[in-house]
Amino acid sequence: MTILINVITFCFKCYFYLLLITIVLSAPSYISDALKPFLRKRRLAKHVKTLAPDENYILRYVSGKEPNAHALEEGSGIKIIEVTQGLLDKMTDDEIVAVLAHEIAHHQLKHLEKYKQSFWMQLFDGIDNNKAAKWLKEKLENPLALQIVLNCLKLPLTPLLMHLSRKHETEADSRAVEILALDEKLFKPEAILSVEQKLKVLSLPAYRTFLDRLLASHPHPSERIKTIEKGIREAIARTKSTFYLRLKSILAPHPHKSISLA
Repeated sequence: MTILINVITFCFKCYFYLLLITIVLSAPSYISDALKPFLRKRRLAKHVKTLAPDENYILRYVSGKEPNAHALEEGSGIKIIEVTQGLLDKMTDDEIVAVLAHEIAHHQLKHLEKYKQSFWMQLFDGIDNNKAAKWLKEKLENPLALQIVLNCLKLPLTPLLMHLSRKHETEADSRAVEILALDEKLFKPEAILSVEQKLKVLSLPAYRTFLDRLLASHPHPSERIKTIEKGIREAIARTKSTFYLRLKSILAPHPHKSISLA
């Protein structure tokens, strides 16, 4: 009986130690997987600081399957870049950096302020508060009917506002390439174009008709790709030019050194 108890005890100890060894060996993997999202977000926050060292941005992550990001402002000019979980799931870090540069461009170009202060937006908002709207509120007791009438009045302004939005998006695309080109490590043209190629596949169904394009807040993906390709070519040309000028300045004090810069 004693021998049997000793054998059972030995087997139990072996099982316990094997279990403990397995846990210890697999723990780093579990810990690493648990920390990956946190470390990735921290890494992206550092990239934002690199892209805009003189500005303060708050990176906010929100749920949502659609790969998207927004430039927002809250309170007294607090700059926010909102990123959806869908963007994190479907884009690489390099691609997300390109998206973040685009949102930084919106802030730097003051697109939010310009959009709100535009004539068409002022007119759009004014429909809800002018004398005609107040008169309609008095005459139409049904809130739904009132909203339908007001929306019908706003409808002609929508294409004009969307045209302004598309103009801002094009400007932000060009500016984003310029921002990325300032840092050699973050300037990855293939990643910038890859973002647009992925978004093109996802968003093409939304541009089927002329009306779709007229009411779209963003330019057609093909147009955006052309804008970005042009910006990349210009950025590379500027980078080369800057490099050559720097090289000339270094060699200037040493005329005996000869090198062809052609």
